[in-house]
Amino acid sequence: FPVTIPASGLLDSNMHITLSNPETEKIFGYTHQEILNQHIDVLIPSRFKEQHHHHTTEYLQSPRMYQMGAGRFIPAITKDGKELIVEVSLNSFIVSGKKLVLAMIQDVTARIQNEIQLKEQVQILEKIAWQHSHEIRRPVANIKGLIDLINMDYDEVQSIPNCSILKKRWSR
Repeated sequence: FPVTIPASGLLDSNMHITLSNPETEKIFGYTHQEILNQHIDVLIPSRFKEQHHHHTTEYLQSPRMYQMGAGRFIPAITKDGKELIVEVSLNSFIVSGKKLVLAMIQDVTARIQNEIQLKEQVQILEKIAWQHSHEIRRPVANIKGLIDLINMDYDEVQSIPNCSILKKRWSR
């Protein structure tokens, strides 16, 4: 069965990339040499860097396992400037006295775009269903009213207020 290996990178305690796998290079467009020793912020769009820096500083002060799939989407940017949406899992550990962080990265851009498109389509279909249900209800209610009138006997019709039109038609 096919297995997808997520993009991954090993970061030092200053959040510099010390190692990356080919999938990381494929997603972001950097060669291993280009991305090596770069701060992780190189993969973050400039308008989000300050906020991202705050989050990474907070993470380093209190490391914990940070898993994908919790609805935490992170904006990312490729070497050529294309923006992506990624999910990231972080796990920190210590090797030979050095604090390291393993980052597993999954590009979820297409999935998020598909979800947005599906939500928009559902809203359109709900609007169409609402319109059609109202278009059908009115004639059905009219037909039901007429059937109820036909099923009424003459005395019941006489008791309807302001039914002179009905009385004229009934007598025919």
